[in-house]
Amino acid sequence: MAGQTGNDETGDTAMTTNERAAEFVATRKPTRMHVAVNGCWSATLANGGNLSSYERLDYHAGTREFLQAVADAGVPFIYYGDVRL
Repeated sequence: MAGQTGNDETGDTAMTTNERAAEFVATRKPTRMHVAVNGCWSATLANGGNLSSYERLDYHAGTREFLQAVADAGVPFIYYGDVRL
């Protein structure tokens, strides 16, 4: 069925962008987000770790919306270069 994930047998549907961002903030506990000059993002995590992504703003679908939802959750952002949400 359209709109379902790999969990089709349970009937679970794909998370919304806001749900995905809320889960990311709750489970990964980012203390700071970084957006590189090329639009790729990374996160500094509360446990001292780092998470790198190859998702780029305006190239990968939903990336801007996901990062905006993370920002709306109160996670501070550092931008490198002229790129902004």
